Amino acid sequence: MMLDLLLTLVVIASTAFTIILLMLPTRYIKYSPPKTTKIGSLTEPKISVQVLVLGDIGRSPRMQYHAMSIAKHGGRVDVIGYMGTYQCQLSGPPANICIESALHPGLVDNPLITIVPLPPPPKILRSNTLPFIFAGPLKVLWQIWSLFHTLSYAVKPARWLLVQVLTPNLPFSDHTNRA
Repeated sequence: MMLDLLLTLVVIASTAFTIILLMLPTRYIKYSPPKTTKIGSLTEPKISVQVLVLGDIGRSPRMQYHAMSIAKHGGRVDVIGYMGTYQCQLSGPPANICIESALHPGLVDNPLITIVPLPPPPKILRSNTLPFIFAGPLKVLWQIWSLFHTLSYAVKPARWLLVQVLTPNLPFSDHTNRA
């Protein structure tokens, strides 16, 4: 009896969540053709790509080069990922020195490339105050929400999506910790 009630509630909650997701406003465009912009003479590039790095953009040279290559061939690129991850040197002469990972200059200076930073998890999830059994799933939920919000509303719609998951930077790791 209790299991039947629980399963019924789960089905109702799942159905309600699906209906809410389907009713959210969309920015989807079936294809990304050239469009005239407000300036009049400029046109939107024929190719639009979102490059999603589930980790630090600065530590992903492959995806940076992919983005620069797409832009070099005339495509609009949104590079989405975490910014400001610090590499700290804990030993050696300059101990406790933290350096932010740098982006390739061709990525930053290109007008066809937009860098869209993902928001880091709240400080309480980045610190070790919560036990991992609570903090781990909450980090995953935070990453799901931030990806949904960023891909749905923070960037222009794109026809293509390239994704790279950096293995050590899964949601459970401390890739957004700062010194």
